[in-house]
Amino acid sequence: MPVWDAVIDGWMLPVSPADAFASGTINAVPLITCATLGELTGPGPLVMPFLVQAYIDMLEAVSKKNSRGYACIFDQVPEQWRKEGGVSAHSIELPYVFGDWDNTTGWWNSIAMLMQTCGAKTKEVLLNVSDKFVSEAMMNLWTQFAKTGKPAVKGLTDWPAYDKTSDKYLYISEKLDIKTGFSRCFEK
Repeated sequence: MPVWDAVIDGWMLPVSPADAFASGTINAVPLITCATLGELTGPGPLVMPFLVQAYIDMLEAVSKKNSRGYACIFDQVPEQWRKEGGVSAHSIELPYVFGDWDNTTGWWNSIAMLMQTCGAKTKEVLLNVSDKFVSEAMMNLWTQFAKTGKPAVKGLTDWPAYDKTSDKYLYISEKLDIKTGFSRCFEK
């Protein structure tokens, strides 16, 4: 199955997204790619280390069209789940991006089911100040990106656009860290 599966209808989607990126027939706009560390390393049912290369292909395609792309790896896990052996499961970043650091929506109940397949033992999520910091930081970065095409917020981090030469990406955990080696540090 292709990485980005879609229904090709010949009108709205004349080619697959993967083919569009590979051929450069995209309408390039600034792009953020984000994988969770658990998606790349496991354990769990959704381990997809091939995401890194797929994201690099997308980032390079937008760069060739004179646009910018930003790479990130998300690894924030609520403290008790991490202590139990839990890793950042598929989609765990979404409640942070959308500001549900206090579980007011109940979204964390779905995440808890995934977390139990990724090492966590308990269902109940206990969120703390680190979770709030990560959520606030991500909301600020993503909002600034939506406004300007660059995820830059004074006082948080200087998240550089991805380029093959520097191979830099943003690593999100209890703190935000710019790291080098996006293309090679998650190879299997």
